[in-house]
Amino acid sequence: QDSVFFAPKNEHEADTASRLTQIRELNYSFLDSIHTYGSSLYRLMQRLIDGLARLQAAAKAGKIPPTVARHTSRFALALALATLGRMGYTGFNRALQQRRQRLLWQALLRQPLLMPLPPSVPGTGLRAAL
Repeated sequence: QDSVFFAPKNEHEADTASRLTQIRELNYSFLDSIHTYGSSLYRLMQRLIDGLARLQAAAKAGKIPPTVARHTSRFALALALATLGRMGYTGFNRALQQRRQRLLWQALLRQPLLMPLPPSVPGTGLRAAL
């Protein structure tokens, strides 16, 4: 009986491996979120800069008055800042919600079952009712 199969199990190693897997999955999720937010932020800024450049070109060409170009560019910058703030707020709320859910599940899984399950009695239940 010197086989490794019959050796006592080391639960600490299993917990560590499970924890490392959780950290790795959390890391992947975090990196995916950063990539998604970064891509959308880059597209937003690129569109904003392109729009501001067109406004400036139109003002220089005399197609629109300079005051209209100034007011429009200020409005576009304010809108971009509001969008960035909204993205940050949404990301923060999502992170808080995920943390609350994780803590709730951890608390629920740590506690014993509050109400014992009723024993199964032959001849009762759904099949007996049919």
